[in-house]
Amino acid sequence: MVKFISVGISLCATGYDDILFNFLIAGDYGVVYDGRGWDTQGADIYLPTYQHDNRTIGIAFIGEFDEKKPNDDAIRAAKRVISCGLLKVSHL
Repeated sequence: MVKFISVGISLCATGYDDILFNFLIAGDYGVVYDGRGWDTQGADIYLPTYQHDNRTIGIAFIGEFDEKKPNDDAIRAAKRVISCGLLKVSHL
């Protein structure tokens, strides 16, 4: 379902044919889904970091966050993804 929604948005709005973000996090449970993963450059064209996509990762939270923020499990999951990325870079 995530891929279907994301690909639909990507094709219609941006011309990309894949998920824009490297990782997606389910806002209710903190489950991390692999989008583009570590080895594919992100396509976060809506972010100010777009010109630096080869040095960044894109993380999206899945859910409705107009009136609430992602819960603690989702925030912890994002921090774990970032920590993994920092470890990965330190080994290069």
